[in-house]
Amino acid sequence: NPRIEMRIGEDIFGSEIRKGEIFIKEGEIDGEDVIITTTKEEAVKMIRDKSNIRISFIEGKTKIEFIAGKTELISKGYVSLYNSFMKEMQKEAN
Repeated sequence: NPRIEMRIGEDIFGSEIRKGEIFIKEGEIDGEDVIITTTKEEAVKMIRDKSNIRISFIEGKTKIEFIAGKTELISKGYVSLYNSFMKEMQKEAN
């Protein structure tokens, strides 16, 4: 299952996607594939307006670190997650 760790300011959340459902818990997650790091301020901006997600990544205020190798990421469905994310970002840009 895909495992993502989110570091928002000093807070850490672990999420796992199981059968299309996202389960989130407070704290680190073992075996994370990806780590997303941002500030609390950026997280609030992204929640208020989805177009801020793209801006935050472009400006380097939000970062993504790939822990797992490319083959593992592909096998866990990260390519489709990435494509969905990019499709949403293109909609916001238009």
